Amino acid sequence: MAGLIHRRDWSISEFMEMYNRQLQKMHGVSGNGSINALWNISFNSLDPQKDEIGLPESLKFCAGNLSFWNAIDDLLSRALIKRDRDTKTLSLHRLVQTSYKYFMTFEQREQSFSDAVSLLHLAFPRHDAVAQLYQKWNRCMELLPHILTLKDNFREEIATARAFKAPPFFCELNNLCERYLLETNSLPSSDKTNDMLSSVTSYKGQLLVRIGKASEGVDIQKRSYEIRTEGVPENPREVAWASENAGNAIATTNQFSESIIWLERAIDIWLRWAKTQSQEKDVYPAVLKKSYGTVLLWMGCGEKARTILEEGLRQIESTEPYSWAMAAYTHFALGTLDRQDRNYITSEAHFMEAQNMWTFGDQLRTDPFNASCMYRMGCVALDQGNLEAAINSPAEHARCVFKLSEALHQEPRYESEASRLRMHAERLLCEINPEAAEFGDELAYDSPVNMHGANLEPNVDNREKIQYLCGVTSIVQ
Repeated sequence: MAGLIHRRDWSISEFMEMYNRQLQKMHGVSGNGSINALWNISFNSLDPQKDEIGLPESLKFCAGNLSFWNAIDDLLSRALIKRDRDTKTLSLHRLVQTSYKYFMTFEQREQSFSDAVSLLHLAFPRHDAVAQLYQKWNRCMELLPHILTLKDNFREEIATARAFKAPPFFCELNNLCERYLLETNSLPSSDKTNDMLSSVTSYKGQLLVRIGKASEGVDIQKRSYEIRTEGVPENPREVAWASENAGNAIATTNQFSESIIWLERAIDIWLRWAKTQSQEKDVYPAVLKKSYGTVLLWMGCGEKARTILEEGLRQIESTEPYSWAMAAYTHFALGTLDRQDRNYITSEAHFMEAQNMWTFGDQLRTDPFNASCMYRMGCVALDQGNLEAAINSPAEHARCVFKLSEALHQEPRYESEASRLRMHAERLLCEINPEAAEFGDELAYDSPVNMHGANLEPNVDNREKIQYLCGVTSIVQ
């Protein structure tokens, strides 16, 4: 490489520009007078047996410690890879990666891609019994960069050779990855709605609900349910989750009666399936209880909602592994219910516990649910006349700005700041809802937020029926 730069009198930036623009030519696909020549001797001298990567046949050597370390020894001795003893990770320079890529034939590249997919597919966590990955976020986060690299490699290969094929489980791996990204609010928005299978359709629908396009999301979630019911053989658990997702999306559009129909259908499907199992024949998951109880709360059925939510929380507390996310959501719903009943002390305790549960599991403060907890704690503080706490808690979005302006307005020293924030909140509300006419009601700022954030019927009289801020729908696998 240094020789190329020296002979052609390139600067480093000129070399990198040429390298990035004409990668294959710079590596020399068909010649030895190139960067490839640096490693060709090492590549050619590798033991063919150690080229068998796959837990299909090709990766069998990974299954045994001795054979695996024999292969690693071979690569380390030729300086093709490096090993960090502290982190116990292996790495190789991207020039070595690229050179080896062009050292391989098309067939070898296709097989190597399939092998890499096999490894990641085996390593990536599967969702739990309630179709969630919350307990396994750390492992998912470690593997995500590798999956994204595979995706980039696939696009690069398919662009140069349409005959390049990926194994079927590459799609499943991407679906699992989408599930993780959706749970962490990291899934990018997309306008493409091609014919997708139910899992992908469900992710699309939930994403639309989360970004404020609830009506579109409802249509897609209903389609996801239809796809699940058409499965042969039918998978009752997945049909139940699809029905719950549709119910949650419908609740976001304030159609609570219809939402209850979908949620009760999900419960009925689950219980019918449970009767065919050896245990827990009359029990349905706490995830469903969280959704069902929350919508009952919004409908004004407070007593029944409390019974369902408390039952769900007891179920969560007695189950291993502990579902911190579902515990957080359920505490949040109970806090909302207590605030409605003007039990401000217990309401604040539930919101604080919801935030503690979330930060314990997620270990990040950037998720919308954390902002939601802060917002509600600020609301409860303001309800109790605790202006200092109320001023410090609300932090984001139009309703947070509105509530902050209300808190500041009660403190004479901040009257001008309160007026400025109120005007800002009204501008934000107009951007979200150009038809907005009422700017002095908390409900007006709650309504645009998705089903787990607000969205109440305009004619609901009880201002205290306030929902979650963020999208935390239960997601189909």
